[in-house]
Amino acid sequence: MVSLPASAQDQTASDQLSPQFTAMNKEASLACALLLPGNVPGVPNMMDLCGGRYAFKIAPGAMLESQLLLGKSSGQSYYLGSFAYRGDMALNDLILSVYGGLDILDANQTWYMGVHAGGAIWWELTDTFFLRTDAELQINPGTSLLLMLSAVLRFDSGGGGP
Repeated sequence: MVSLPASAQDQTASDQLSPQFTAMNKEASLACALLLPGNVPGVPNMMDLCGGRYAFKIAPGAMLESQLLLGKSSGQSYYLGSFAYRGDMALNDLILSVYGGLDILDANQTWYMGVHAGGAIWWELTDTFFLRTDAELQINPGTSLLLMLSAVLRFDSGGGGP
């Protein structure tokens, strides 16, 4: 039987999600974002968006996530709703996420559908409270980059059990 050297075993243990993170089945977050549009009809300037997210676990290390962001400025309006599949993994003391999904958006009262892909880095502040930063590429009519900062509260679904 071949065994890993002690340093490799330590590295493997540190690259696993913490028990506190994996024990939580749901999460809710408040998010603020900067939208950098590229050829989005009716949205020529970058704009601030705010909103929230809700996610629930569908498999170990995998979440289904919904998001609603909205913003109005300089005569522009932008409403974004999205659903995504997200995978979480650990890298030392950080949590990394990769996700992709579908979008529906309203840019100045014109509705569009699209897709997005993104990545996030999480910092654990307490056992249930996290800070999350995202970079998300949206492909709708035109392309956009969404840079986001979120305060995330993770919680268990309750209901008792062992």
